[in-house]
Parts: sequence; C-alpha cells; structure tokens
Amino acid sequence: MVEIMKKMPTLIFDRGMSLPEISVTANYPSTMNGSKDLCHWSREDRKLAATVGKLAERVFGRYGKGLVKAALGESLYEKGEDTYEILTLLARAKMEAESGGMTEIAFAAVGLQVRLDTLQGQIQTATEVLASFEKSVREQGAVQLLPNIAALQCRLALYQGDREAVRAWMGQAPDEDREFCILECYRYLTKVRCYLSLGEYLKAQALLEKLRYYAEKCKRTYIRMEVRLLSAMAKYRTGGEWKGEFLSALQEACSCHFIRLVSEEGAAAQELFAAAGKRFLEKEIPDKAWLFRLMEETGKVAVRYPVYLKGQLVKAPDFCEAALSVLRMQAEGKSMGTIAQELSMKEATVKYHAKENYRKLGVSGKADAVLAARNLGIL
Repeated sequence: MVEIMKKMPTLIFDRGMSLPEISVTANYPSTMNGSKDLCHWSREDRKLAATVGKLAERVFGRYGKGLVKAALGESLYEKGEDTYEILTLLARAKMEAESGGMTEIAFAAVGLQVRLDTLQGQIQTATEVLASFEKSVREQGAVQLLPNIAALQCRLALYQGDREAVRAWMGQAPDEDREFCILECYRYLTKVRCYLSLGEYLKAQALLEKLRYYAEKCKRTYIRMEVRLLSAMAKYRTGGEWKGEFLSALQEACSCHFIRLVSEEGAAAQELFAAAGKRFLEKEIPDKAWLFRLMEETGKVAVRYPVYLKGQLVKAPDFCEAALSVLRMQAEGKSMGTIAQELSMKEATVKYHAKENYRKLGVSGKADAVLAARNLGIL
C-alpha cells in the first residue's frame, strides 16, 4: 500500500487518471446522516459551526458551499429549536449550494424544509416545494438525486394516506432480498414505513434486521435509533416484545436531545406512548422536560395526520356520495339528527355512514375523521 500511495500523484497528474467524487450526503436529504453519521456533532453544533465551520467548507470545496449552514439547521431541527432560525439557515444553505456548489447540499436543505413544513401541518406546501426542486434537478441533469426525491415524495404520501402513490413507489423500490446495498438506506427505511402502513409487519421486521446489522457494524447512530423505533412499531403490532426497542430508541434520542426523529412518526409513535404509559416512561427517561416536549409534539403530529402508517390508507373514491355528505356536514358541526333531517335519511343510517367513514379513515371519532379527510383532500 505504501508503494502504491507513493505512485498516486504520478498516476493522477501525469497519466490523466482521476478519482471518483464521493458525495458528503450520499445523495440523501441530510447532512448529519449522509455519508457519515454526525449525531455526536449535534451536542456542540453552534460551537463547532462557529469554529471549524469555515475550515470544513474550504476542505470540502464545492461540497462545502452551504454544508455547515445545512448541518446546523438540521441539528437545530432535530432538537426542536427555533423554527425561524432553522428556516433562515436552510434558505442560506440552499442559496450557497446553488451558487457554485453541489445540488446534493441543496437537496439536504430542501429535504429539511419539506420535513419542517410537514411537521407543522403544511403538507401541501411541502409537496409544492419538493416538486419545484425535482423540476430543477431534472433540468440540471442531477439524476442521482431522483431516487431519493421519489422516496421523500412517498413519505409525504404516507402522511396523506395515499394508497395508490405508496404502492406505485413500492414498484420502483430496491429489492432487499435480491441485493442489500447500504447506499440505499434512505429508500430501505422508506420501504419499512410502507410495509408498516400496508400491514406487512414481518417483511418490515426482516428488512429492519438487515439495517440494524449495518447500523451496528458501521456505527450509524441515527439509523440505529430509527431502526429501533420502527422495530418497536412492527413488534407491537404483531404481539412481540416491543418495549425494550422503544425504550432504547427513546433513551438514545434523549442523549442527543433529538425530538423530531420520534415526533415525526406521529400517530404510529403515539400508539406506543399510550401502550407504554406515562408512569413507565417517566421512570425510565431521566430528562422529564425532554420527554414532555416529545410527547406533546408527537401528539400534535398524530392529530394532524391520524392515518399515518395505519393499515387503512384511503382516497376519495372509496366514499359514496351519501357518506361524503355526512362527513361534510359533520365538518360543519351539525348533529346526527340535523344531518338526518337535511339528507332525508334515518338517523340510524347517518350513524352507519359515520361509523364506516371512521373505519375507512382509520380513526375513532368525528374530530379525527374531519382532520384526516382534510389531509387527504376529501374536504
């Protein structure tokens, strides 16, 4: 190896050979969890950005443009810090990356903006932002980003409960049984969520075990936390031992002060919080303030996207006109009796339609049904 290294300058400069570029993000919508895992960096993010940030940007050259601002924005996002500061950092990172930098860094900034918009219930804005970026990527010919852009679009479809979009994406997803490639981690983790939403829990767990092996061998902290959380969901739904997985994910997330890794899972994570019980979690998680913030935000996301990762994914055509009329009038705050009178139905028929609407939407009451219907564009 020493002899080879001695000859490298001659081979590169005199013989016109070149080394392939290695993306610092691995084409993921992330800088902290791209080619490398930088979760440990998050603990002192502001200090490191202010001290070694400029040096890092120079060392990475074109890949350095916007890199530090995108990484700091991502770190603050994961910890649930000030939204306006995060948006400012992401906007500047994108502008720097687009001014002589790399499209991969711009994707990291855009991906984070999409996640933030989605978290706040602005999924239509998130969809438009991503669609605009995809158009730009195609015009630039940066085709290496397209598979992960499609995966992020699939994640938005999961929040909206769009069965057709999820199944369409699954048709182009990588086949982990044929070949497991670590460069496809983002798409694999998206595929796990699709499996959970479609009720294919054993397939989800099988893929998670492959991802777990990679995360442990290569010390990928963020992926390990994500795997444990998703595994807890799969095991809970199949009656397996899930509490240990869930608790491990929470404890490690707490050590990094991460909120969004868990809260983004909304209704699916809320299911585990409810099953574990507040008393158990307070006993096991030492940082009570962090736990309270996490549970509060997870609850808000669950209300915004009540059908997320639920087995019943629906679209408007699944509802007959009478059922839609009942749903619309419920959204207006009308009682069952009033709806029955205005639609010339028996009250028992109105109640039947309402109950069927709840079942199809994967919710248990009127308020969640209205929210879910609005998220799906039905109302």
